[in-house]
Amino acid sequence: MELWIWRSTQMPKIPNNKVPMDTVEVPMMKSATDPTVVMRKLPVVLPHRLIPHLLKHNLVVPDFAAIREYWSHMFTHAEWGPEHPLAEQGGNCKHLPVYLYADDVKWTNEEKLTQVSLGLVLDERTHSMTTHFPLWILRE
Repeated sequence: MELWIWRSTQMPKIPNNKVPMDTVEVPMMKSATDPTVVMRKLPVVLPHRLIPHLLKHNLVVPDFAAIREYWSHMFTHAEWGPEHPLAEQGGNCKHLPVYLYADDVKWTNEEKLTQVSLGLVLDERTHSMTTHFPLWILRE
């Protein structure tokens, strides 16, 4: 199974790319009106597969100077900074700082959908269609 990332108006001349997807089995109610629990396969994009794909297709171009500055600042000024596992690398840290973002929408009168996305902390683009990369959608 594959997820399509479609071209955005802010990212011209980039072809559609297929992102590798996996599935996980999760217990879910059959529906909002039927509480019977069944196991269903949920499609999911794993971050360790998504980020290399984004880099390979130049959908994300890291600014290593900004990354080093970000981590240096966090290791020095954030309460958790000195204890962070990456703090040992100090000013040489090249790991992309990421965040998770979730949002939900009413699907039916009884149900809603929640989407969990991954974003890059230092991404300066402002259009959410180019900065939030969906990982999974869950029906609640």
